[in-house]
Amino acid sequence: MMERATEMGLVALAGYAGLGVLAAIALHARGLHRIDSATRGAGLWFRALITPGIVALWPFLLAKWRHAHRGETFIAPVEYPVRPESLRRMHGLVIHVLAVALPIVVAAAILTRTSIVPMRQPVLDPTLTQAISLSADESQ
Repeated sequence: MMERATEMGLVALAGYAGLGVLAAIALHARGLHRIDSATRGAGLWFRALITPGIVALWPFLLAKWRHAHRGETFIAPVEYPVRPESLRRMHGLVIHVLAVALPIVVAAAILTRTSIVPMRQPVLDPTLTQAISLSADESQ
């Protein structure tokens, strides 16, 4: 049952990453400069650097691209600015949650894995085994 859940999770992750690659191609080809005008004329190394982030965050970037295409702003209004203290508090909370959750996930993965069954040794013909041992003895 756990193997099936793992397989389904990996298939879902592969599908998400595949859609992310398609979104990255589309954003690099047409939409990146609409989201952020500073990316206009950006070089290959910059695009290679941000591609993993685009693959990971593709739903948010496509939503931002859609809003930019409609002429809407995707930025929070000035009346509700995000204070740096609240960002730091949120980052601290995320770090603490990850510090607790990641070891638990790794420990659960180690404890629930199936044991590895050693492979059976092939049965050899006794005459062949004797011939191999004789030739090894003769070479010494």
